[in-house]
Amino acid sequence: MKKIFITCDMEGVSGCTGWDSVIKGKEDYFRLRQQMTRELVSVVNSINDSFSDCEVVIKDAHDGGDNILIGELPENCKLITGWYGGPMSMIQGLDETFDCSIFLGYHSGAGVANYPISHTYNSRRFARMALNGRVCSEFTLNYLKSWDLKVPVVLVSGDADLCEHINDFDPRIQTVAATRGYGASITSKAPARVNKELFEAFKKVRLEDFKDFNLDYRSYELEIEYSKQTDAIKASFYPGTKRQGEKKLSFSGKSIDEILVALLFI
Repeated sequence: MKKIFITCDMEGVSGCTGWDSVIKGKEDYFRLRQQMTRELVSVVNSINDSFSDCEVVIKDAHDGGDNILIGELPENCKLITGWYGGPMSMIQGLDETFDCSIFLGYHSGAGVANYPISHTYNSRRFARMALNGRVCSEFTLNYLKSWDLKVPVVLVSGDADLCEHINDFDPRIQTVAATRGYGASITSKAPARVNKELFEAFKKVRLEDFKDFNLDYRSYELEIEYSKQTDAIKASFYPGTKRQGEKKLSFSGKSIDEILVALLFI
C-alpha cells in the first residue's frame, strides 16, 4: 500500500485576492476555503486513480489549521487539524513510512517582492529570511525536512514566483502555478483549470525519479531580518544566535532539525 502525505496552505490557492481572503471571518474566506478543499480533492482523486490501495494523510497547515472541509474528502484520507506546538509544524504527521509528500497552496517566502502576501511563517515578525544564502520560504524548510526523512517532495502548487524558484531548485518536482502577483495585485487562473492541472500534474509524477537528494548541506546558516528591532534583540538571547545589525541575526545549525527548533523560539 502506498502512503502519501499532503500539507495544505491557503495563500497560493486559486482565487486568493490578498490577506482578507485567507483570514477566517472575512467575507471572502469561505469561498477560498472551498477552493482549497477542491484543489486538495483533485490531487487525492488523481492519487486514487493511480494507485489501487493508498492511504493519504493531510495536514491542514493554514492559520488555525482548521480550514479544509473534511466532509468533501475521499474515504482513504486522514486529516490533521490544529497545531501540536512542535518543530514539524506544517508537516506534522510526516515520517519515514511515506512514499512521497505534496505541498498545496504554498507561497513565496519573506523578502520576495512580487507576491503581495509573501511571507515565511509570521508576516508581521519576519521581513526576510535566508538559508545558506538563498531566500527561505515555508516550502524550503519543509522540503528539506521531508528529504531528511527520505520522503521526496513530488508536487507543489502555489504562486508563480514560488513555482519558478522550485523549477530551478529541484526540476524533478511537478509544479502548478495557480496565482501570480505583481505589486499589490494577484492574477489567478480559473479554479476549474487549476483543479484539472493538479489532477494531471500528479499523473506525471514518477517516484523512481526521486531516488537521490540533490542538495549536499552539511551545515545550515539561517539569516533573519526582523520587522521590529525589539524582536531581533529578544531572539538574540537564544543560544547560538549572532547579531548582524539592528534588525538582523544569524544562527548556524548542523541539521535541519536544529533550524526548525530554533525557529520555534527566535
